[in-house]
Amino acid sequence: MGAGHEKGRIFLKEKTGFYDDIFNKNDDLIAEKLFVSWRLLKYIEMNKAEYRKAYREVKNLPEGARNEIYKYDFLLHSEYFILNLFKDFLKDGGFDIDSKKDDLLTIIYKIDNNDKQIRKYYSTINNTLVEYLTDLKKQPWYYHNKFFKNEKSIGLIRNYINSKYGFVEIMQ
Repeated sequence: MGAGHEKGRIFLKEKTGFYDDIFNKNDDLIAEKLFVSWRLLKYIEMNKAEYRKAYREVKNLPEGARNEIYKYDFLLHSEYFILNLFKDFLKDGGFDIDSKKDDLLTIIYKIDNNDKQIRKYYSTINNTLVEYLTDLKKQPWYYHNKFFKNEKSIGLIRNYINSKYGFVEIMQ
């Protein structure tokens, strides 16, 4: 079942829900963590909008240039997956996003200033997704929209990226 069918789980206060993980009363940095997540999502959505513009104008380009744009067409569906992967890249980059307010504020500053480190993480994530999806897209059953709404897909991607880089947390 896709994540959309279980959105109520996020607010359950039982062991099966995510409420306590998200709204932990003992976490002094909850506001900063939520703000970093929100700013990263806005950064990803801004890049998605730029991609959408290029995607719409592709018909006027030579075939090679069109194919270069088309290989990133998953960007129209994958913003939450990219956001999910950012956490691991930030941690690997030396940011303590779990307990250091200064690191969280630095990340916000870097996002707001389109810092090269944030751009590099975004580019690396996207290029690795291109590698992973290239063969998968050839399958007759594959659709981006369906793939990026399937809860098992993020685990497959995280496992692939971990096999390549060795620092992505594996999901069971």
